[in-house]
Amino acid sequence: MSEREFEHQLDMESGQLDMERDQIASDNSLAMRGQWIGFAVVLASLCLAGYMAYLDEAVVAAVIAGLNLVGLAGVFVYGGLRRRAAQRHMQDTDDEGAE
Repeated sequence: MSEREFEHQLDMESGQLDMERDQIASDNSLAMRGQWIGFAVVLASLCLAGYMAYLDEAVVAAVIAGLNLVGLAGVFVYGGLRRRAAQRHMQDTDDEGAE
């Protein structure tokens, strides 16, 4: 391999690493934004449930707070399942590469 080809290969690999780094930063930013929006929605619905309780609408307040709790639990369960599936996929990919 000539020196020019080697330098070209290094430049291509460096560009690929830069794209991967940018993609990870973008994914992290998107995840952080989603977490803040989720926090705001939960806070607003809990405030609404509190206000309903203040107005002596206990059933409505309980339904809103209960749905909030179920939704949060669902998000955490779904996130855990997704994380485990991604880890399994990475492990399977690594095992295939080793063969």
